[in-house]
Amino acid sequence: MQCNAGRGSRKGESGAACARFTWTEAQKLSQSPLSAGAAVPLPRALANFDTRGFIKLVTEVGSGRLIGVQAVAPDAGEIIQSAVLALHARMTVAQLADQLFPYLTMVEGVKLCAQTFFKDVQQLSCCAG
Repeated sequence: MQCNAGRGSRKGESGAACARFTWTEAQKLSQSPLSAGAAVPLPRALANFDTRGFIKLVTEVGSGRLIGVQAVAPDAGEIIQSAVLALHARMTVAQLADQLFPYLTMVEGVKLCAQTFFKDVQQLSCCAG
């Protein structure tokens, strides 16, 4: 799947929606080294029998500050808004992982993705996030 660069959203070649919000390349280059985590299959996606796609969080190494998010999934446009708010608030991935997200929604994947930086979320029960 391919997604456009920069800010925005569109349909990818597979028909899944793509949404991305990141700082400009110049801002990224001036930051510390980056790290990324990826979400496991989401409970809502499993319930929908449609597990296409992924969520990727990009953080600044050391501080853990969230500096980029990419979502490629059927409901990426609905997922990305919560991530944009976290970016705007300059949250760390730890702060994002500690937030409450509604269970059995696609946006819950943002929290699960943030938790991958600290724990193996596949070992959690469905409601232990």
